[in-house]
This record gives sequence, C-alpha cells and structure tokens, in this order.
Amino acid sequence: QVLRTMLGRLPRAEAAIIAEGFERRRVPKYAFPALTMARGKRPGSPVHCLVLRDLSSNEKLIFDLFEGSLYTKKEIVARLLPDVAEPYTWAVTTPTVQEPEEPEAATARALAYVWAGRFALDSALWSPE
Repeated sequence: QVLRTMLGRLPRAEAAIIAEGFERRRVPKYAFPALTMARGKRPGSPVHCLVLRDLSSNEKLIFDLFEGSLYTKKEIVARLLPDVAEPYTWAVTTPTVQEPEEPEAATARALAYVWAGRFALDSALWSPE
C-alpha cells in the first residue's frame, strides 16, 4: 500500500535476501522496522528484501524525500530468489527461506536505506507477526 500511495504504482520487484551484516529492528513507538548494521561481531540475520528494478529518477527522489535524514543509503549485495512468485507478500514474512547454497546464485548490488536516526532502535529483531 505504501509504495502504491507514494508512486501511484507497484514497481517490478524481485525477492532477495541480504545475508550478512544487517538486521531489521523495530523503530520505537512504531510498527515498522528499520534496516540497521548488525551489532558487535554478529554476522546479522537474513533479511527479506525487495530489489526494485524499474524506478525512474523522479521515483528515486520520492524515496529519498520519504526516508529523509533518518536513513542513509548504503550499497548492499542481495542474493536473488527467482522462484518466489509473489515478492511483495514474501518480503514481509518472517525469514525462513535459507540463502541459496550455490556459489553461482545470482546477486544484485542495490542501494538500501539504513537507519541513521538519532535514537536507538528496539533491541529485539523485528518480526511482521
């Protein structure tokens, strides 16, 4: 719903997993999560995400304005999951799909909005349930 409201459409999306270095935590007092760097020496937890493929320059600007100064854009590497039929539904489920085992599994370099807010996120990992 948020994307449709922001952009007036749902962009083409591919399901993917950010496998290392990041986690999703809840933003205090809100129901939504933020992507953050994994804490300490932990490798992070698998994070379901969407790789949006056909955004125009104007749509990218809309995202930047929407996310604002609470986030910074960082390049991430995501493992693509081409067999996921409904990526938008899958992206908000609890990560149960394992990262593809094959070394030649397709990856994508993408930009992600990573939490840079001035207040701490909840200590527990975010779950959509």
